[in-house]
Amino acid sequence: MTNVSVSLGIIEGTSSTMTSSLFLMLPLNPSVIGGKPIPADYVAKLWAVQMLFELVIPEIILAAISQKLSEARRGRFGDMTEALRDFGAREIAVVAFIAVTSIAYMHGHFLGALCLAPTDADGGGGLLSLSACCEDALDCWMEDAYPATCGEMKYWSWGEKCEPVPFSG
Repeated sequence: MTNVSVSLGIIEGTSSTMTSSLFLMLPLNPSVIGGKPIPADYVAKLWAVQMLFELVIPEIILAAISQKLSEARRGRFGDMTEALRDFGAREIAVVAFIAVTSIAYMHGHFLGALCLAPTDADGGGGLLSLSACCEDALDCWMEDAYPATCGEMKYWSWGEKCEPVPFSG
């Protein structure tokens, strides 16, 4: 169980970093139909918070608790710090391979579920983002959804004031 705990920390860090990198490299906004891409500084802030609260703090707390329990009850609890020191290059390579291939596979499905959002209705202005798709393609036309209108939304999720992209249709 101790080795599993160590492996999960490696997998979680890899997943957070790969997913954040995907959002940094591609213009993504999976929550809004035809939405502006999420800015890089917002993605970087989310990644830092995620790494702190989902990886660093829990791993430190788990390591400290496991170390105390292993000293108090020898043989019943494993020591995570000891297990991490015993984790060799072969084990790290296996965990990394499984993590990277699984995450890349899921990212492929994620990207396959998104739609291209052009900057303008005729598509001549280039790519705005890879965004959410219309639920029903027959009820959602280009001029209705692309580019995104603010509707009742005053701010994008990252805090920027929502202003409709000028429409050249």
